[in-house]
Amino acid sequence: MAKCWIVLLTIFNGIVLSTAEVFSALSHTERVLGIELELIDALDAHIRQQETQLKVLKDFSREVRGAVKQAEKEGTSFLSHPVNSYLMIKRFVNEWPSIEKTVNQESTEEAILLAKLDVWKRRFPDEYDLKGAITAIKRLQEVYSLEPADFSEGRFGSHHGSEYMLGPRDTFTIGRYSYIEDDFEATRQWMLETLRLMDLGIGNETAYPDRAEVLDHLAFAEYKTEDVESAMIHTLELIKINPTNERARNNVIHYGEVYESNKEHFEEIKRLRKRKRPNGKHGWMGRRLQQKSLQDVNWHIERDVYKRLCRGEKLPKSPQDHKRLNCWYFTADPLCTIKRCAVERVFTDPDILIFKDIMSDSEINEVRKISEPMLNRATVHNPLTGKLETAQYRISKNCWLTKKDGNVIQKIENRIAAMTRLDLQTAEGFQVQNYGLAGHYDPHFDFSRNLSNSSLGALGTGNRLATVLLYMTKVEAGGATVFPYIGARVLPQKGDAVFWHNLLRSGEGDFRTRHAGCPVLSGIKWVANKWIHEYGNEFTRPCSLRSDE
Repeated sequence: MAKCWIVLLTIFNGIVLSTAEVFSALSHTERVLGIELELIDALDAHIRQQETQLKVLKDFSREVRGAVKQAEKEGTSFLSHPVNSYLMIKRFVNEWPSIEKTVNQESTEEAILLAKLDVWKRRFPDEYDLKGAITAIKRLQEVYSLEPADFSEGRFGSHHGSEYMLGPRDTFTIGRYSYIEDDFEATRQWMLETLRLMDLGIGNETAYPDRAEVLDHLAFAEYKTEDVESAMIHTLELIKINPTNERARNNVIHYGEVYESNKEHFEEIKRLRKRKRPNGKHGWMGRRLQQKSLQDVNWHIERDVYKRLCRGEKLPKSPQDHKRLNCWYFTADPLCTIKRCAVERVFTDPDILIFKDIMSDSEINEVRKISEPMLNRATVHNPLTGKLETAQYRISKNCWLTKKDGNVIQKIENRIAAMTRLDLQTAEGFQVQNYGLAGHYDPHFDFSRNLSNSSLGALGTGNRLATVLLYMTKVEAGGATVFPYIGARVLPQKGDAVFWHNLLRSGEGDFRTRHAGCPVLSGIKWVANKWIHEYGNEFTRPCSLRSDE
């Protein structure tokens, strides 16, 4: 703004110097009138610019104020919704920096705001966080078979209002990211949603993406996904908006030639799109399979089973001994005498147990309080290098606790030892995990398939004999633990723990225990793991001479 006034003052100074005798000639008066008209046009343009900037600031303030009020009202459930988290991250990455540029330092209030922005912007989410938020939304879309409109309209989670959660600019951003990643099917879906929202007049129209740009992305994505007829239609619409777009003109000719050269093929694809593709029945899951047959299950089959189990679809289960699917009170240990320990067997072949109320609310709160300052991005074991590293298929943060971090850890571990009847002397530390936006862990084994070349082998305590997975929150939607090779899906209550053996009695890995943490659709997921190793448990769980037992 200061620069604008300098320009105006310079012009005014020029007027004083050059029009000292305006009254002596009409031509001079007309000349000055022309200058004044030019000045007032410049001044009006400057005022319009300031008013536009003020409107931008007001609209942004209204949006953020509404979000903050809603967050205060809903508490942690507000940010546990993936769209709300995405919108907050997007504001910090795209909009707050823009506000910083818009606001100038002509007043004390503005100077204070800029000073605060300068102090806090080091802690703003960055482009990497925004990319992660978009990836999370796409992951939820894939796993739970959601449409872009489900996110735009907030059709899941704690959102109950009538207002749209995402506007055209947001859906375009997700579509554009998908385009850069060569995910053309997702690009097509999100660009169509962008056009729908624009046609409905959702959000601030001044912030809409350029319609021609949306059509350009959409048409190419349709072409790449073999919807050539739609690609031609949207390219023609693009040409109407921008008749001089030579590339679009060439594209529509090319699309037409491709369509005419293989018309029957594209018509068949069009018919298939309208038909709902039947899901695989996966009858193999209903049989008792040999370990060898589970060692190399096709990735696409596993992925399909994993997603359908996460969605809660009914799939065949490995043969169950229904007489053993029961509940009982465990009282064989002094810790379970006064307060009996409830146990439920939810699956056989292999046995999967749920220990009820193994952690109290106060213990959970204490563990979370200890853990929060210590959380770091979770890592996985790379089988090629034997090293631990971060990976996109595991999105969470974790930390390792021991009894030195508080008596509460010792109390919980004592209960685990009592109920599993296993020795914890060689067990790993108490691992606490907090899943992030759409946090998940793709199908994996807890045991090492190559112990000598792994971080587990370096511990010198054998393989992971058993897993105890403790749930420290009740997830609003999603977040189940699934076992894709046997059709099992468990979603314990807060304070419960899931227990299973990772190894057969022969010491070989039990491939039936391959499991996954489904993405958190809505809510907050805190869990803890206790991995119990072989050494020290040779007599508590004796070996078998049969390799398949």
